[in-house]
Amino acid sequence: MRTHETPRPGDHSPIIGPHDVLLRPVADADVPDLLRWLSDPEVVAFYGDPPASLDDCRAEYLEPDVNPCWRFVVEWNGRPVGEIQYGHRYAGEEYAWDASVDIFIGEPDARSRGVGTEAIRTMLRHHAFEHGEYVDAHFMTLLEGEWPAARNRWFAERGAL
Repeated sequence: MRTHETPRPGDHSPIIGPHDVLLRPVADADVPDLLRWLSDPEVVAFYGDPPASLDDCRAEYLEPDVNPCWRFVVEWNGRPVGEIQYGHRYAGEEYAWDASVDIFIGEPDARSRGVGTEAIRTMLRHHAFEHGEYVDAHFMTLLEGEWPAARNRWFAERGAL
């Protein structure tokens, strides 16, 4: 039995990040961009088949989920370029305290420019207020095959290589 209300995807304040990155709640006006991005072959490779229509996309991105989920458009230099979402399950539900962050950069010219990295860093810096206290632990996964390149970029950014 749930003891909380499932938040609507847009029920969140914008999250301001450094380096011209802003995470703002998804709005109805974003649905055409979302469908276009989700139909891009590079996004499809990781996210699977896109919604079949604008209405399906609108329902998926603007209606409350079974699990709490907040969805944001990633803006870079004032331009929408992708989507990031975070969600977690509450105590008393299956997999209590499970958390996730998903992201894609839908605009091809914004990929491989560090926008996704900054969006993830911005999301990880954000502290959620849950059950009367701030929660600052978020969990992520990285595919084993992606680790060597990510590690090299990480060290290169810090001049450690």
